[in-house]
Amino acid sequence: MTFMAKRGGSWSSTSVATQVSDKFSYCIGNISDPEYTYDLLILGDSAIMNGSSTQLDVYNKFYYLTLQGISFGGIQLEIDPEVFQRNEEGDGGVIIDSGRTMTSLVGDAFRPLKDQVTAYIDGLKLEKANENPLCYKGIVSQDLKDFPKVTFHFAGADLELSAANMFLMIDVGTFCLFMEELDGDTPGYASMIWVVMQQYFNVAYDLKAKTLSFLSIDCLVLSVLRIN
Repeated sequence: MTFMAKRGGSWSSTSVATQVSDKFSYCIGNISDPEYTYDLLILGDSAIMNGSSTQLDVYNKFYYLTLQGISFGGIQLEIDPEVFQRNEEGDGGVIIDSGRTMTSLVGDAFRPLKDQVTAYIDGLKLEKANENPLCYKGIVSQDLKDFPKVTFHFAGADLELSAANMFLMIDVGTFCLFMEELDGDTPGYASMIWVVMQQYFNVAYDLKAKTLSFLSIDCLVLSVLRIN
C-alpha cells in the first residue's frame, strides 16, 4: 500500500494529499502480514479525524510534532525534553512520517528507553538471536504479551505503544527491537517516527488546523464501518 504520494515521505506542495485537501488520514495494520488488506488512505473531507490530537508543525517540508517525554510501564524516563526540540537553526526536533519502517531517536532519548526494554526482556530469559543485541528468539505476540506500555507524551496527547509497535518479526522465530539510535548526537539530526510505530493506529492530518490525531484501532474495523 502507498500511504501517501509525497517526496521522501515528507510534505510538499506537489503531494497528492495536499492537492486534494487540507485533511487526510491513513490506517496502518500489520506490515509483516502480506495477507492483511485493510490498510486505508483517505483524502479530503472523508478523512477519519477521530482520536487524541496534538500540535502539528510543517517545517522545511516535514511534519514535526512536539514530544515532551517518554514513559516505560508508567514511569517517566529521565530524558531532557530539550533533546526533542528544534534549535534556532531548525535542526533536530521530532518528525512523523510513513515512508520508512524503523523509528529513529536521538541517543539521549534512545538509550534510556533501550535500557528499560532490554532489562525487561533479559528478565524473561529470552535467548539472543544473533550478533544484534536487540534481537531475540521468540514470537512477539506470545513472548511479549505482557510487555509494559511505552508512552510517547506529545503536547496535549499521549501515544500508547504495545509490543507490536516496538518489535518486528524479522524471521521465523526471531524478533528485534525496531528502533535505532541516530548516529551519535550530531546536531541537525531529527528523531523520526516511522511506520512500525504507527501500526494499529489511524493517523489523521489537518494541515489547516495544524493538528495530528491518532486513534488506536484495527484497520479492519474502520473498513467495516466505511462499508456500512
